[in-house]
Formats: sequence, C-alpha cells, structure tokens
Amino acid sequence: MVMSSGGYLHLESHWQDIQLADHHAGSDSSGSDKLTHPVEITIDTGLDATWNYTLDANGEVDLLLPVGDFEISSEFTTIQHERMLEMEYSGNSFGVVEQGIIDVRLSYTRAINSLSSADINSTSITNATFIETGMLTAVVNEEAYDAIEFDLDIEYEGTETSDVLTVQGLVSSTADSDGWTVEVYNGTDWVSQTEVS
Repeated sequence: MVMSSGGYLHLESHWQDIQLADHHAGSDSSGSDKLTHPVEITIDTGLDATWNYTLDANGEVDLLLPVGDFEISSEFTTIQHERMLEMEYSGNSFGVVEQGIIDVRLSYTRAINSLSSADINSTSITNATFIETGMLTAVVNEEAYDAIEFDLDIEYEGTETSDVLTVQGLVSSTADSDGWTVEVYNGTDWVSQTEVS
C-alpha cells in the first residue's frame, strides 16, 4: 500500500430547463420531476480507473481525491414540454486537486436536437415515376423532359420549441446532373431553397 497526498473536491451542479429556469441535478431540485434517473458523475484521475458517484439530494458531492489532474463527466435525460420530449444534457469539467479543498461547479448544457425527416408524397408526383427508395425517373417528352413536381411530407422529430429548417434539393449520381435545376416553391415563388419553421 502506498500513501499519497490528497485533497477534497466539492462539486455543485447546475442546469437550465427550456423555460430557462435554473436547477441543480439532485432529487431535492425544483427540476427533479423532469429527470428520468438519478444523476451520476464519472471521475477520471488518470490512474487507469474511473469512479461513478451519484449526486446527493442537493445536487452535490464531496470527495477525497489524490493530488493531480482530474476530469469529471456526466450526462442525463429529462422529459420536458407538453409534448413530453426527451432532452439530453451533458457536462464536463477539468481541474487539479491540491492539498485543501477545490470547488467545482458542473454546468450542464442541453444537446440541440433538430432532427427531421422528409418523404416524397408519391400521390403528388407529376411527369415522373416514383421508386420506393426515394428515386424519381423522369418521363421523356420527345427529346426533352417536362418539369417534375411533387410535394414533400416533412416531419419534425426534434426537441426544440422553436426551430427553422432549410429545404433545398439537388440531383446526384447522374451524368447530366449539372443540367438539372431543383427549385422549391415557398408559397409565392420558385427558389433554390426556402426556410420552414
């Protein structure tokens, strides 16, 4: 057994919900009803091992650690909004333990989730045939092609209460892709791209 110098680490936690209300990550927090599980932190002191600790009811933890560098990481999931959206939070902190007490405030940030999907509405297609993989085959009109039109069904699957998405298109994997123009109708004009919210 080897004795070595150590110091105390006092950690406090902090996160904001989507209404910008402040909370700590403990069970006595005003935001604890949004947490899906008790919050743990992982501490790495560079000794080829990591330790997991659950934050106390006040969102804090006090630890005796060996002198030297440390890294703290943590993540948790919340359920927020009237739509019961899962939102991911994560936090990291670095520092050096010396003899005495070091105070650390672990602030969590929410991962931005703007996930969305777009599908071609096959019943709306004109001047092309639709292959279920999402490909369109143009209908030849003598030696030219007629303009192909179709509607997109866009489903927002993210967790942002307000989001702006950009819709644009391109033709790929064809020898004459440079000869095609893809435009989006924004309700007034045909444009190269448009924003939806």
